[in-house]
Amino acid sequence: MLDDGSAGPLIRALCQDTCCAVAFLDASGRVVHANSIFCKMWSNDGICLAGKMIEEFMSARMAEERRAIIGEVLSTGKPITAVGLLRGTLSRNVFRPIESGDSRLIASVTRCDSEHAVAPPKDDLPTRRVAHDDLGELALLTERELQVLRLIGQGMTTSEMSTELHRSDKTIEGHRLSLGNKLDRKNRVDLARLAIFSGLTRMSSAEVSEVARRAAAARRNGR
Repeated sequence: MLDDGSAGPLIRALCQDTCCAVAFLDASGRVVHANSIFCKMWSNDGICLAGKMIEEFMSARMAEERRAIIGEVLSTGKPITAVGLLRGTLSRNVFRPIESGDSRLIASVTRCDSEHAVAPPKDDLPTRRVAHDDLGELALLTERELQVLRLIGQGMTTSEMSTELHRSDKTIEGHRLSLGNKLDRKNRVDLARLAIFSGLTRMSSAEVSEVARRAAAARRNGR
C-alpha cells in the first residue's frame, strides 16, 4: 500500500515482499510509504496511512517516544530495535536510516516476538524496551490478572499459581474466571493460547507488573 506508486524498487520490495509490517517515515514522523500489514496493524479498517503523521494513528505518548527514536537514528546513523507490546502482542520494531534520493528516511520494520514467531536474527543492534505499550484487549486486565494469564500460558496449575503469587486457590480461580469473562475466552486452553501468542510468557513477572502499572498510570492521567 504505497502512497502514489512512486517508491523506488528497494522500498517497493521491502513493503511488498515481507511478512512484516513495514513503513518508511521522514524526520517529522510522517509516513511516506507503508505496506498493507502496517496499515492493518494501526488502522482497524486498514486504510492507507501514507501521508499521515504517526500521532494520527497511535497514542500521543507512543508517538512521542517513537519520534525520539527516529531523531536518534537519524542523528547517529545507527539502527535501533525497540521491543514492546503493539495491539497486545510483544513485537520487535527495527528503525533503520536509509537514503532515498535527496532525502533521509527511516525504515520501520515490525515483527511479532511471541513464542510462535520465528526467532529474530542474531545481530548487534542496540535494543531497548519501550516505555509505552499498546496492550490491545489486554488493557482490560488488572496487574494480577495479567500475571495469572502469563502463568496459565506457562502451563501452571491453579495450585502452582497460588504458590507463585502467594494467593489462595480460590482467589486464583476467581482471577481465571474474570479473565475468561473479560477476554471472552471460556477455558484455560484458550487463555493459554492468548498468553503465548501475546508474548506474555516471554516476559518476566517484573516486566508484566511494570507494563500494567504504566498502563494504569496512563489511564489515570487520561493519556
